[in-house]
Amino acid sequence: MGLLKKLNFFVEEDIRKELDELVPAGQKSKIINKALRKELLRIRREKVTEKLALVKSRGPKDAEKILEILLEYEFKEMKITKDVTSRAFALMREYRGVTFYDTIYHAVAIRKRNHGNCKQNL
Repeated sequence: MGLLKKLNFFVEEDIRKELDELVPAGQKSKIINKALRKELLRIRREKVTEKLALVKSRGPKDAEKILEILLEYEFKEMKITKDVTSRAFALMREYRGVTFYDTIYHAVAIRKRNHGNCKQNL
């Protein structure tokens, strides 16, 4: 958790009552921060989706641009980085006809294996 800052804002009465009933004293800030994080992530992802809708894909040449936008989704399962996606594109070039889906899956597997002290690099 980062540095805490006090905010002054309003909530609807029914939300305040439910918060008081369900959340023990001393835990409200934690619960509110958790809920705000989820909502802010949803809003960020909604904006990313809007960006994607504006991209007019013309095929493989637009793949990296689209991928840059997708990286903003902040998937929780594993942080997909530029390094991982670059590895996936390298695999696509090396093994013609293999889909991005397959290569990204493989690049993630290599990265996870690397975190287990395996010698192979992305």
